Amino acid sequence: MPVLVKARKQDAEPLPTPWFDGLLRRGILAEIGAAPNVGKSFVALRWASHLAERGFPILYVGMDTSLRDQGERMFTMWHKRTPYDEEELERWLHDTEIPMRWCDLNLSTGALNELVQAEAIYFGQTPALVIVDVLAELVQGEESVEGVSAVVSDLKTIAREQHCCVVALHHLRDGIAGAGNSPVSLQDFRYEKGRYAEIMFGLWRAGNDLAMRVLKNRSGARGAEAYLTFDPARGYVEYSHG
Repeated sequence: MPVLVKARKQDAEPLPTPWFDGLLRRGILAEIGAAPNVGKSFVALRWASHLAERGFPILYVGMDTSLRDQGERMFTMWHKRTPYDEEELERWLHDTEIPMRWCDLNLSTGALNELVQAEAIYFGQTPALVIVDVLAELVQGEESVEGVSAVVSDLKTIAREQHCCVVALHHLRDGIAGAGNSPVSLQDFRYEKGRYAEIMFGLWRAGNDLAMRVLKNRSGARGAEAYLTFDPARGYVEYSHG
């Protein structure tokens, strides 16, 4: 029994983030749901950048963006500007000591689990944060309630067994009125009748800013909100108020 208690305490280790600090924890799956082009990738990358600055190893699996695009986004966020040219970007990517690795392969959840284990060997410790962009790309075959539920179940297992926090980006249902500019609910998530992650966030535009709300929190209160200043051209996502 003491061994089980110890393992749970380790898995509950909170991770520092610029907003909702301590809500993300090792051993859990979190999802961010938003309409296309709202900024969920930038929000996840801002969390990753914040953790990487503090020495936490990060794995970003972007299955709908190229490695170059992922690297340019990180450069822009790190420097608050776009790279002057391709040479500057390549030089920075080659020389940077940021503890963050990128992958643009289309993976199954089994292959993702093996990748996380390989990254643990590379870093000397398991990545604290694993970002999956986007969840639907992990579904084998046609996207469905059953397929998404199976992926969510597998991602929970990866988070728990590999002692990392997995953040999966998720699309909303088609045909939602005002998608992107209206508050998001759990019912707006695509295939929302499937399994839920431990923590669910909704993200939408609020004027010139972004608004983010905790829609579900298995271990605590929900309903907390944060408003974020967002400038994608400079890779700028910062907490404004909440």
